[in-house]
Amino acid sequence: KEPISANLGAPDPSMHVQGSSSEPLTSMRPNLWFIRHPQVDYSANWLVYAFRPFSFVLAPTVLWASVAYGVAAGGFTSIGVCIPQLLGAPPYNYNSATQGLFSLCSFVGVILGGTVGSRLVDIVNARIEKRRSEHGQSHKPEERLIMIVVPFFTVTTGLVLYGVTVDHQLSWVGPAFGYGIHSFGFAVLAGITFSYAVDSYLVRSGEVMVFNNTIRALLSFGFAHFTPNFLNQVGAGVAYSVLAAVIWGLLLFAIPVFFFGPKLRDLTNRYV
Repeated sequence: KEPISANLGAPDPSMHVQGSSSEPLTSMRPNLWFIRHPQVDYSANWLVYAFRPFSFVLAPTVLWASVAYGVAAGGFTSIGVCIPQLLGAPPYNYNSATQGLFSLCSFVGVILGGTVGSRLVDIVNARIEKRRSEHGQSHKPEERLIMIVVPFFTVTTGLVLYGVTVDHQLSWVGPAFGYGIHSFGFAVLAGITFSYAVDSYLVRSGEVMVFNNTIRALLSFGFAHFTPNFLNQVGAGVAYSVLAAVIWGLLLFAIPVFFFGPKLRDLTNRYV
């Protein structure tokens, strides 16, 4: 009996293999998504694409969400950059290591805001969306703004508490608690405004994110630049209270945006 291994390499003359009529593949480079994506027009003017996100300056809803997020980020940044200025001086006299430990309260606040706070926002939004679906109503991005009441109180209260307690040279517990509350509210506010802006123009979500982060970076840089001198002129209590008032004013615009957001988008879609 002929061994099985003898027939493994023998071709069957009755079988015909259909060959490919396409050109042989000489390189995998064209098929690598991180080099050339099939849905990207590489022949287009890249300068036009670079400036397209900034057309959202004509979209009031996205502009408001980005500025509110950016100013809150500026408050968050202004606390961090001024810790050596405020806590390194008497009566605190914190060295760099102690200042770093003090900043852990911000870390805790951001973690809680990004998990517990954002989860609470998601639960409320999901219930509202479910109720609209049951009544046959269409999706409304503005419903994401309902929970902005949480950062409306926490972001601003944390700033005032931090500034006043440092200004009156109270125990480190007060500034740490204020910093943590502000950080918690900032994390929640970032999720609300960011998701609302993206949901408003979902098809162009990438450009919305570029515009949002650009505004945030510019405002954070500006606050980090002028806050130290502002603190020297008016003191921590007044400086952070003024900043809290600005954030309060911006977040109050959530009320007209909630009611008139869809109409504003309809009016400005031709320009964006």
